[in-house]
Amino acid sequence: MNHRDSHHHIIDKLAVVVAVLSAVALYPQLYSLLKYGDGKETLSAVSFGLIFVNNIVWTWYGYHRKMLPITLSSIITCIASGWILLLII
Repeated sequence: MNHRDSHHHIIDKLAVVVAVLSAVALYPQLYSLLKYGDGKETLSAVSFGLIFVNNIVWTWYGYHRKMLPITLSSIITCIASGWILLLII
């Protein structure tokens, strides 16, 4: 999306904030798993697998639409969810 196609409505700003929040949402869980090994037995591999696959699609969509916040957020979430998935399986 180039500059003249972008909107400057509050919802657009909110979407960027939510993209950042969703990108970092899994990192406290990942940190806990890496540092303490906490919760490994109670986490769902299916859930994290779905999160991972879902964000692959969002990455593809963001890239296709040239929407950098969606693309970056999805890549960052893919990294965290994929890493968590590897740790729990």
